[in-house]
Amino acid sequence: SAILLTTHSMEEAEALSHRVGIMAAGRLATIGSPQQIKHLRGRTFELALVVRTPAPAELQVLAGRLMPTAGIDDVMPVSAIMAVLDATGLAGRFWAEDSPLRTVAQQHACSTVALAEWIANEQAGGRIVGFLREHFGEGVECLEQFGTTWRYSIPADRITSVQSIFALIENSKEGLGVREYTVSQTSLEQVFNAIAKQAGAPEDD
Repeated sequence: SAILLTTHSMEEAEALSHRVGIMAAGRLATIGSPQQIKHLRGRTFELALVVRTPAPAELQVLAGRLMPTAGIDDVMPVSAIMAVLDATGLAGRFWAEDSPLRTVAQQHACSTVALAEWIANEQAGGRIVGFLREHFGEGVECLEQFGTTWRYSIPADRITSVQSIFALIENSKEGLGVREYTVSQTSLEQVFNAIAKQAGAPEDD
């Protein structure tokens, strides 16, 4: 005997069902266990990393190199900030919506230490994405950055196993400045939304 449940919640489906079928445009798009579906239809793995916060002495060295005329406790006007960012190639990132310094800059000033810490974090994120693209190709994308936490998507077809990602990051985390990291498979919700998008149906909120 079997019980048939219908739901738009993939979290509910995964928790309650041994087998899941996903319908799109009136047709059965896929069926199998939740793990089978994620393995067969999942397109990416997600890698979340927390980078190490530089020690005060490291920030002082960085600030001295990039801003030699400013003291570590000085407050810099936007014009001076932009000159530093132009030199480091980070001017575009400074005004990005997820930049914590965007709001600060709207107040027309920023402390030297806050700017040095932001630059150090951005440079760490740049090293990481370059490292990931070197090993997994240009399909690697940065999904989100919040403080010292960075989330990347890695194409599943470039990964032989989850263990290979762990081994790669574990062997390189000191050089990359990574403090901790997690790897997760495409969720059933992401698979559902991808199938709905392919079928031209609106994604479930």
